[in-house]
Amino acid sequence: AVSEYSETGDTVSAAEGSILSSRALLRALRRLLPRWLGGGEDSAVGAAFVLDLTDRQAAQAIFEEGSGSLLTDGSRSCMETSHLEYNETLHGLPGGQRGLLLRMDDEGIECGNGAAVATGHLSSWDKYSYGDFTWVARVAHAPGGGPPAPNAFACLAVFVHGALPHNEIAWCFPSGKGGAEVHMAYWYDDKMHRQVRRVHADLGASYHIYALRWRPEGIDWVVDNQLVHSVRGTAGVDVPWEPMSIKVILRPNDTPSKFRGPAELGLRYVSFTPWHPGAVLPAPAATERTPAIASPTLRVNATAGSPPPPPPPPPP
Repeated sequence: AVSEYSETGDTVSAAEGSILSSRALLRALRRLLPRWLGGGEDSAVGAAFVLDLTDRQAAQAIFEEGSGSLLTDGSRSCMETSHLEYNETLHGLPGGQRGLLLRMDDEGIECGNGAAVATGHLSSWDKYSYGDFTWVARVAHAPGGGPPAPNAFACLAVFVHGALPHNEIAWCFPSGKGGAEVHMAYWYDDKMHRQVRRVHADLGASYHIYALRWRPEGIDWVVDNQLVHSVRGTAGVDVPWEPMSIKVILRPNDTPSKFRGPAELGLRYVSFTPWHPGAVLPAPAATERTPAIASPTLRVNATAGSPPPPPPPPPP
C-alpha cells in the first residue's frame, strides 16, 4: 500500500504517456555518476548546509523544483515551478523578512491527467544521512493569513523509496484539523509508524522551527526547541537507515482531489547538520542562526487514546 506521505508519483508514469524531462535526467545523473566513477553510495551523501530561501539560484543548487504529476494515495496534483515564489515577504516574521512561498491553487495546471490542483514542491538533489534537519516554516495557511483550503496537506520530511526499501521520517500537518494537529511518522519498511498529537495553537498562524534529529538508535521530533516525540531502536531493524532526500510538500489530500480554495506554505530557512559517531551535538545548528520567531508557546497533548510515553534522553 502507498503510505500517507510517500512521494509515489513524483512524475507521470510511462503508462500515462510521460517522457523523461531534462530535470529528471539531470537528477538521475547526479545519483548515478558517483557510482559509475567508483565513489560508492556514501559519496552521494549530502554535506552540511544552511539555506536562506531568498535566493532561487542558491536553492536550486540544493533542491530540485518539482514538475509533473504527483499522485499520493489517490490524491493527484500538478507540481508546477510557477508555484514556487522566492524572495517574497513572509507575513508572520518580524522585520519584513523574506523567503519562499509554496502555493497551492487551480492556476497554471499543465501536467494533465485530470488534475485540478497545482502545487509547489521541493526535493533535494542529494540524499542525507544521520543528522539534524531543520525547517523554519509556516505550514499551510491562506494567502494573506487565515485558514487554508480544508484539503491542504503540508509535510516537511526526508524520504527514499523506489529501488530502495521505504525509509521516511516526516512532520505532516492536515489543515482540516484547524492547524492544531501534527502527525509524526516514520517508515523503515512498507508500514507507517505514526504518532498524532494535538497542540494548543494554530500551527499555520505563525512560523515555527521544526527539527528532526535522526541517529542510528532513534529519532526526535522537535518544535521550537521542545521535544515533542521520540522513538528508539536499531538502524536497519526498526529505525530508518538509508540516506534520504529532503522534502518540502504542499498538496491536496482528498480523493479525487478538487480545488477547494488556495493555500500557501512559507519557508525561511532549511538546514542540515551531519552527525558523526562519538560526537556530542548541541541543539540543531540552524536554530542559532535563524531570527527570533514570534510564536505562542506550544503545549502538546497526545491524541485521545495515545498517552505519550515519558521522553527518552536525546540521542548522543
